[in-house]
Amino acid sequence: MNRIPSGQKPSLWVALVDPDESYRQEICRYYERQKRLIEVVKTASSLEELKIFLELNEVHVVIVNRVLLNNPDAELSEMIQQGVLKIMIVTETLHDLHNLQFHQAQPSFEWIYKYSPMSIYTQRITSLHPNQTGKFNQVAQTFTEPDRRIGLFYSPKGGVGKTTLAVNTACQLARKDKRTLLVDFSVFGHTEAALGLPYRTKGLSEAIRMLELAVSDAGVDSGWNGELHDILCKSIQTIELQGKKLDVLTAAAPFKMSGLTIDQTDLLVRQILNMQYEVVIVDTSIELSDKNISLLNWATDLFYITTPDVSANLSILSVLDIVQSFPNDLQNRYLLMNRHTPASHFPVGELESVLGMPVAETIPETPDPIQYCANQGILLAEKAHLPIQSYFRRIAHLLAPVFSQKELSLKRSGWKGVLQRGS
Repeated sequence: MNRIPSGQKPSLWVALVDPDESYRQEICRYYERQKRLIEVVKTASSLEELKIFLELNEVHVVIVNRVLLNNPDAELSEMIQQGVLKIMIVTETLHDLHNLQFHQAQPSFEWIYKYSPMSIYTQRITSLHPNQTGKFNQVAQTFTEPDRRIGLFYSPKGGVGKTTLAVNTACQLARKDKRTLLVDFSVFGHTEAALGLPYRTKGLSEAIRMLELAVSDAGVDSGWNGELHDILCKSIQTIELQGKKLDVLTAAAPFKMSGLTIDQTDLLVRQILNMQYEVVIVDTSIELSDKNISLLNWATDLFYITTPDVSANLSILSVLDIVQSFPNDLQNRYLLMNRHTPASHFPVGELESVLGMPVAETIPETPDPIQYCANQGILLAEKAHLPIQSYFRRIAHLLAPVFSQKELSLKRSGWKGVLQRGS
């Protein structure tokens, strides 16, 4: 496939070289749907095709399968000489990532696991070495790769399972030793109950109180940032998960949460990011308030939660246009179908067509284990053997690809959050 770059706005031009046609098509379809700052301008099954294309066309990033590299040092260096700024070398086994290296180590070369989430491909494509120069500098200024992930679980309809998914996604990441913070921005926070924490723990209460006191005619005094950071750190609670730790910031009283302005929420999020967590998981409520508009802007990964309920899907459709207008071109957006039952014959394909995004994960209706754990006061994440855990791991994998194929149970078909092995 050859494609002329649109040229309508700054963009990264990517060439993809892999013998697997379905893999090439899936990458192309993903970035065509995104309609953002990455354009796949060439796909090929051999290095010879790519070489001819590079002689006449500009390409910023090349993604090439390692099996096509017979003389890696020479072939990769030739691409760099032809003006390529970065080369991502695709491997199909995680073992290669730890054992393979080229004699000519350069920041322009980087390994990537073939079956990584597409969000990881986007991060790698857009993160170039700061010493790289040339025409791309104008494009590079458009991108800001986040130092850490902010996963926001959101739905404009209540009762769809946001808190359950957010809490268990955070637990899965903590169990893999990712420095994870779970923050409850809901008006009526439920993470306390989900995690078995004491009712009305301090959480965000003191931080919001400080922001309320700091407000003046000129807005929030930036000189309070250090004190705000200290208050948030002291308000964090840590829970144990089979020897692993998860940090939690619970919600304040409903009237405090509902009164948060955009500026106040921005300040809270900035200070949370200064705490150096690798992943911040945010649960929030359904209203399209100032607080949630701020959170929707900050999120690097936005998870829309829906169910087979028609009203839930109509609610998501009502906010899509608003979210699409936010200036966050690198935000990853996923659709999670919760409480799905095959017997309902819900038209998932039609929903994907209407919303313009694929369902990244379908979580089945499993009331028995969830209700049993709730009745017994047992944290669901501590029951690692339950089949439902593989669904939570797959969602967590979209934020941080730290799970093995076995842990993800990828033998089943239809998972659209991560590139899959060909059948």
